[in-house]
Amino acid sequence: MSIVAFGIIGFGLLNVQGVQAQTTSQTNNLNPFQLMIERISSVFHLDKAKVQEVVQQVHTEQQATREKQMEQRQTDRLSQLVKDGKITEAQKSAIIAKLTEIKKTFNPEISKTLSQAERKTVMDKHQAELKAWAVSQGIDPSYVMRGFGGRQGIRGIGERKMKLTPTP
Repeated sequence: MSIVAFGIIGFGLLNVQGVQAQTTSQTNNLNPFQLMIERISSVFHLDKAKVQEVVQQVHTEQQATREKQMEQRQTDRLSQLVKDGKITEAQKSAIIAKLTEIKKTFNPEISKTLSQAERKTVMDKHQAELKAWAVSQGIDPSYVMRGFGGRQGIRGIGERKMKLTPTP
């Protein structure tokens, strides 16, 4: 069965999940992907380990694609800053090198063990260090901070929160 079919079936099952009233206490404790894997393997009589492998493979591929897209947007944004005369080509290269260095040293597993307050403290520390680095390089920190805790934040360090506002 193709990966696309698993994805379509999986999302369909997740939608059906909301309609179904019956769940076991075991599946109540599973995250959505585990629940999807359980249901697909059960409904289609497939090896749970193989379904897990396919889901993990799709997740890894999607994550790699998102990272490449994010890096391309970052490069495009920095190229535009060079074109606009706001930074030099050397500064663009320095920013890319610094962000690459940070990415290599970042360990998302550590953030899972921290409380929300501890994650915020770590993020604030990294932001302050990056801002100081930018200033030392003669770069406006807003040009660097955008991808690192600026308006967009670091994905993976803190929990993403949605602010919901009531509709009138």
